[in-house]
Amino acid sequence: MARIKTDPSINFFKHVHKTDDCWLWAGCEHPSGYGKFRLNMQHLPAHRASYILHYGEFDRGLLVCHKCDTPLCVNPDHLFLGTQKDNMQDMINKGRKIKPIGEDMPNAKLTNRKVMQIKQMIQMNFRQKDIADIFTIDPSTISRIKSGLRWRLPL
Repeated sequence: MARIKTDPSINFFKHVHKTDDCWLWAGCEHPSGYGKFRLNMQHLPAHRASYILHYGEFDRGLLVCHKCDTPLCVNPDHLFLGTQKDNMQDMINKGRKIKPIGEDMPNAKLTNRKVMQIKQMIQMNFRQKDIADIFTIDPSTISRIKSGLRWRLPL
């Protein structure tokens, strides 16, 4: 017996919970937090499938990005096409990508205060090896601080 092919959008919308703003995917979910949907024999992120169902096929080299920053949202009004660079710029513009620096880095061995002390010792002509021994860090770190490659704090 032949299998009747149903409209993929019917199956798609079985997994969509519409709120006042976002349309949240309630079907299968990828560990990354994005929904998953099988469209035309391909497993796709649900938001990508939503874009195709609403707007049609597009250049597969492009990303489907979220205006709302909600990974499970499949509302076509919240989706836009962009390059990886566009997506990263969108993330930065929205303040979601704040790269920790200095003592805020999870593996930082120095504090801003210690770096200020190191810079003062460099200006007083202490040997880099001696400074490294005092702070129990690698001498190359002292060299990078001195050259401005690391810890660019004003004195």
